[in-house]
Amino acid sequence: MRNMNRTVLRTVFIRLLPVLLILCIGAGLAAFKLHTVGLTPNGDYDGYLETAQLFRGAPNAPILPGRILKPLNPLVVALEENVMSPETAFLAQVVVFYFLFLIVCYFFGRAFGFEKKESVLLTLILGASYPILKYGVDLYTETGALFFYVLSLALTLWYMRVPSKRIVLVNALVLTIGFLWKEYSAVSALIFGLAILFHTGLSRRIKFEDLAILGGIFFVVNFAWQVVVYLQYHYTYLSWYQTAGASGFKSQFTIKNIVKSVGALLGLAWLLVPFGMLHFKNLTAWQKQFFILSIPVSCVAFLWGNVSSRLFFVIAPAFALFAILALSRMKNFYVRYSILFFILIGNIVWLILSGRMTV
Repeated sequence: MRNMNRTVLRTVFIRLLPVLLILCIGAGLAAFKLHTVGLTPNGDYDGYLETAQLFRGAPNAPILPGRILKPLNPLVVALEENVMSPETAFLAQVVVFYFLFLIVCYFFGRAFGFEKKESVLLTLILGASYPILKYGVDLYTETGALFFYVLSLALTLWYMRVPSKRIVLVNALVLTIGFLWKEYSAVSALIFGLAILFHTGLSRRIKFEDLAILGGIFFVVNFAWQVVVYLQYHYTYLSWYQTAGASGFKSQFTIKNIVKSVGALLGLAWLLVPFGMLHFKNLTAWQKQFFILSIPVSCVAFLWGNVSSRLFFVIAPAFALFAILALSRMKNFYVRYSILFFILIGNIVWLILSGRMTV
């Protein structure tokens, strides 16, 4: 019996080892970022803290409808304030969601069909990227939003491989919660909807049922909240887009800014992407379809209005898969990990040199 328990524990440990490794590396990266670059106070941070105070019933708290449209982050912070200060509460959810983001990046790789080692490499390229270190481990809501985004992509991949009502239901819930955190989940919702619509192994009836489940949960819940906000504050996402979302088109959309921000998404890993694309023809039909759907749809990020690698990061996961396709096919162990080392060092150097610049 004792030997059996040891065998079970050993098996569990081996299975969890990649995730534990990722979390250890992530802890080191987060500590390094906070120690060397520190935190950057910003308007988003102030707005979410003020909205958290509003949700706690503070009498003089300002009303910011643009933040109330995305209520889950300030709600979480408001709940955490029962045991810690507002500032600590905000940073706590940032760090927790950073680790959760790393975990779902690993399972995103597994869902695509990568082995454990390749999935760890994918997690490092995404989790140690400049925008995640710069803005994810900082006073923004990015890690939570991107956690839900990448989790939805992973569920979409699993659905494309083996469709099931359970995956549709779970993904619909993930997308609904994610959109109440931040609007990035609108992108993954569209990708999932198209994956259902164009799935070659499903009948029209099943496609209709699955799309009805997705739409029934995602649109009804979010539409209901939009109605509540509109009736209370006469404010909608259109109001937000007109006053904030599209404000950067006139000043920020230059070739230099776009190239710099897109380049920051994967850093030196972009050099691997063309070589990964050479293997496109060898992929399975559902893997090819994922790229065909996710890459164009994720480019909706260019319509956010402002230019920043923080806002463009929804584009990164699909291209990171190509980078790993190239990296994993390098036979020489030393070459493969030397390239990974230089990618990570490049991100860290970019982070340190960037200072307080917006990229």
